[in-house]
Amino acid sequence: METQRPVVRVLVVDDEESQRTALASMIALWGYEVETAGDGQEALDKLASFDAHVIVTDLMMPRMDGFELLRRLKTQTDAPLAIVLTAHG
Repeated sequence: METQRPVVRVLVVDDEESQRTALASMIALWGYEVETAGDGQEALDKLASFDAHVIVTDLMMPRMDGFELLRRLKTQTDAPLAIVLTAHG
């Protein structure tokens, strides 16, 4: 008998569309439910309706960067785990 594993939701945040969609596609192939956002503000907006377990975020983005996104998430008691990916030196 096969048991089903719980659904894990991942939010991918990156301003570069090609990076964002490639990473989201790869994560979805692994069996995770994935949503995307183009910057930190869009990520916060998405989190209002998408209860992510994990956020994979870039740091350098327009409007709201990954640093500010992480600062704001830190104030939430039920904030998702965060993984930071960046090409920034």
